[in-house]
Amino acid sequence: MFDVTIQQKDLMKALSYLEPTVGKNSQNLGDNCLSMETTNRGSMKMTTNNTVEFTTLEVIVSGGAATVDKAPYVDFKRFKAIIASIPEGEFISIKQNVNNLLINFSLKPKPIELVGCGNGFLPIPAVNQTDTLTIPKKDMEEALNGACSIIEESQATPIYNCIRIATNAQDVELTGLDYGTKRMFMKTFRATQNNPQMDVLIEAGKLKKSIKIFEDFNELQMEMDSSMVSVTGVDQVQKYQQKAGNISDIQYVCRRISGVYPANIAQSFVPGPSEFSEINKEEILNAIARAKAVEDTSGGQHAVSFKVDGSNVTMSLSSSYGNIEDSIKAENSVTKQINAVFKYDHLSDVIKTIDEQTVEIGCLPNHPAYYVVRPKGSTSEAFTIAGMVSQAATSKP
Repeated sequence: MFDVTIQQKDLMKALSYLEPTVGKNSQNLGDNCLSMETTNRGSMKMTTNNTVEFTTLEVIVSGGAATVDKAPYVDFKRFKAIIASIPEGEFISIKQNVNNLLINFSLKPKPIELVGCGNGFLPIPAVNQTDTLTIPKKDMEEALNGACSIIEESQATPIYNCIRIATNAQDVELTGLDYGTKRMFMKTFRATQNNPQMDVLIEAGKLKKSIKIFEDFNELQMEMDSSMVSVTGVDQVQKYQQKAGNISDIQYVCRRISGVYPANIAQSFVPGPSEFSEINKEEILNAIARAKAVEDTSGGQHAVSFKVDGSNVTMSLSSSYGNIEDSIKAENSVTKQINAVFKYDHLSDVIKTIDEQTVEIGCLPNHPAYYVVRPKGSTSEAFTIAGMVSQAATSKP
């Protein structure tokens, strides 16, 4: 019979990891429930799913778990609300009472009884793939933030909600695009070990919600078959650096989106701009904020004019509510002019994601309606953004 004792802070940490993949039970499949099962090695396996995503982990318990016992399924949100109400330093007793759970702490005279769920629970699907790729978690997390800054999720074409992670030996290439705005993102980095030549497609927004569960791991191991994608944390950081501590064996599984995803996004960046205008990031964002303040949002294009002439950068907007012409001094001088109109949200989304204080903007020579935006001096990370009205860069007279 299921009977464990666990510290509140460990249980709450585990529940916070599991929460992003809790469902709403809209199809009566039990995806609003929490699955808990003891092992015979002093730990408890916990799992949640929302029918398309699954998270599972093991957490060390303070008592019990000497045998394999399964707890009744309980509603996740109700269970978490009870645990959250208990002080952090308390040790919590969780016992099975037929089809219900008894939750107690501080030797309370009467435990809290939580009625078990009457429906089933979807098991974690197996991913039948012999090849796996292993990549640094930190690089993956940074690349995911960049890709998610441009991807606007679509129900009509869900394949474009994905990112593509491609490996070849130690080379890793992560690409994403927003089909509606034609923005693209690319980041390359090095793995710590050799990988097979393979690629994995995974929904960017969903993975970003769950990426925090791997905060105690240095590496992510990924595999994909025809229907599912699996992400597992490997190479745990040293104990004194851990944030979760007593949680291990974390795995995230999600469905694979069907469809054809472009494998040539990185090629769109080649050849790159012959020169870049180097501009302070905050000055661009402040100019966009001022432009938004005077725009007629009822029927405007939500766009700002962007011109570069030598070292002079001008961002302007005119509307029935006012006019603004912002002058910015670039950090360098370019020989070719840039004359474009950008959707200001499309530009600011990209600029905000870049960590450097200086960003570089240049025109793609083979695609003069498109511009590359990247951190200053970067050769491993870049975005493309389309101008609404764009002229090919021309040499100054």
